[in-house]
Amino acid sequence: MKGLDVLLKAAATLGDLSPVVVVVGTGPLGAQLEAQAKALGVDLRLVGGRQPNNLPAYYAAADVYAMPSVTTPQIRESWGLGVNEAHCQCVPVVASDAVGAAMGRLIVHNETGLIVPERDHQALASALRRLLTDRALASELASAGHERVKSTNYDAMVASYKAAIDYAVLAHSRRGQRPKRTGHWLQDGRY
Repeated sequence: MKGLDVLLKAAATLGDLSPVVVVVGTGPLGAQLEAQAKALGVDLRLVGGRQPNNLPAYYAAADVYAMPSVTTPQIRESWGLGVNEAHCQCVPVVASDAVGAAMGRLIVHNETGLIVPERDHQALASALRRLLTDRALASELASAGHERVKSTNYDAMVASYKAAIDYAVLAHSRRGQRPKRTGHWLQDGRY
């Protein structure tokens, strides 16, 4: 889940900054999100799905890109490609620790973005406030994120996949070599 309900709660605490939450995409929660935003007094704009060639304009208009994803029994944010896109457009990023790009270290807290605990709207609000009020920090994180994402090209991706496969093969081959316990003795004679 994208955690948009968490984002709306966070935005509600930032009323003095008059944030506008723009959601690009579609989904079954539109009416629910609009009702929550209205109840919280949040300016929400659901702009629907857009073609990839139209997305740079939305990133260019953004002060911050937020991905407050939450884990559910059915869904975990495996990566969050929007983080890559925001970094490519030099937009500062705030993401929850449930976002794969945070676990995969594309986002490094206080280096290439800000990471907050999932479902913690107060931590998200604090991170958003930092980036919206400290433009030097926002610019620094955006630049660092841009530099980091430049290294995520096809050659780097292939090298990462190869390293992961090599690691898995090595780990699998070592499993067969582990001594097995039989009582107090190990099969190779050591105890």
